[in-house]
Amino acid sequence: MKRDLPVYCYRKGKRGYIYFIRGVTCARITAQPGSPEFAVEYARLLAGRVQTSGRTLDKLIEHYHGSSRWAKLASNTRKSYERHLEYFSQAAGSIDPASLRRVHIIQMRDALADKPTDANRKISTLSVLFEHGIDIGWLNENPAKGVQSIPTQGRVRQPWPAEMVEAFRRAAPPRTALIFELLIGTGQRINDVLDLRWSDLSDGAFTLTQGKTKKRLYIPLTERLQEVLANTPRHSLYPTFPK
Repeated sequence: MKRDLPVYCYRKGKRGYIYFIRGVTCARITAQPGSPEFAVEYARLLAGRVQTSGRTLDKLIEHYHGSSRWAKLASNTRKSYERHLEYFSQAAGSIDPASLRRVHIIQMRDALADKPTDANRKISTLSVLFEHGIDIGWLNENPAKGVQSIPTQGRVRQPWPAEMVEAFRRAAPPRTALIFELLIGTGQRINDVLDLRWSDLSDGAFTLTQGKTKKRLYIPLTERLQEVLANTPRHSLYPTFPK
């Protein structure tokens, strides 16, 4: 019969309670196998205590928040990371990150398999956190690095046909239509488009720094966008905020 529990874990009694038995240690694990809580408790028992060095995942997260790595992240990236780090803080905040192994990360990932995109992003964020742990000498390796993502079946996005684009142009309010043309004409993210200033426009091109990548870009205007901007009043610093 294939063993469904990690090493040192056994089911006992009629109810099948799970116990960690290693040497003189015998402790019941109440969490469900495969859950993040089970992985945390198992790692704690393997380590022999909750903390082995006074370092915890919560403290590593706090240190990361004060690091140059964190400061360099774009605002939206920080918001995304913060949500996932809060999850790990609640699930495993008191554990020494050095006690976590690849198997624990995989168990955490698989516990979220019903939401594969979220699971993959959480593990990716955890990997970034562990890289910071290596940088400051708390970790020797990154147990989340190389953990395979859960396959996802995302929607196949189809481009709008020309008639739909024209229908939108006819129906959209002026500001919405302008933002639409800027998105199409520059190929940039919505936040970067909303941050564009008239002063970024010179000699038929926008020069901008992307918020996410920090890359400096030179984007010549399309004929359509040139025409749209030529007919847009310059009542403020930003084309997308007319007043």
